[in-house]
Amino acid sequence: RRYKGTKEVVEGVFLDLDNEDTPLAMEILGASHRYDKEFLRRVSGTSVWLSLQEAAESVGLSPDTLRTQVNAGRLRAEKKGGVWLTTADWFRNYLASRKYNGKPVELDFEAGEPQQRRNSPRRRRMKK
Repeated sequence: RRYKGTKEVVEGVFLDLDNEDTPLAMEILGASHRYDKEFLRRVSGTSVWLSLQEAAESVGLSPDTLRTQVNAGRLRAEKKGGVWLTTADWFRNYLASRKYNGKPVELDFEAGEPQQRRNSPRRRRMKK
């Protein structure tokens, strides 16, 4: 999809549209004067930012693995101040799209933070 342009749909409300007129983003001028703080907090769409280190530790992966996935275009991230950051939503999408040891990943997101859950504990083979 390519950015086509911005259209004012109602006075002070602007939509960014793609080439198929699908909304990509919305901006409301003076939103803090039009709506109460609680409503704005619920609809703000702000996401939790995670460093690749934090994201990797939350599911037992290596930060290097995540950097490789970013460079390959499989994990969306932005570099800010020399640190790679991803959002909880972007990370959740990445985890949902991958396989863990050949098995589909089951995700359990509590309090906005990803946690990986396995169906059964790993068992080590004992040498005979």
